[in-house]
Amino acid sequence: MSANERMTELGLAGATRNTTFFARLNVRFADLWHGLKNRIALNPLLDMEEHQLADLGLTRGDVEQALNRSGVLEDPYSKLNAARQRGRRAYFLSLER
Repeated sequence: MSANERMTELGLAGATRNTTFFARLNVRFADLWHGLKNRIALNPLLDMEEHQLADLGLTRGDVEQALNRSGVLEDPYSKLNAARQRGRRAYFLSLER
């Protein structure tokens, strides 16, 4: 969600210029905090064994890529979920054969 969409959602779209600046700054800080918090939460997945990750539909490479390819303001869970969905599709395609 963009800063403008969040500001509209919060009713700040027609606010003064100074209020708009601080609202955008607040949204950026919230994005940064959310991304860092989720990045920290993903680190224990790297300590799991391969069969435990497989139970989640993931590989160690999926977790490493999610952490390495997401920026500071980007939520690594979105990349991890995309990898999980790719793995799930490949699994079900293998069952159809």
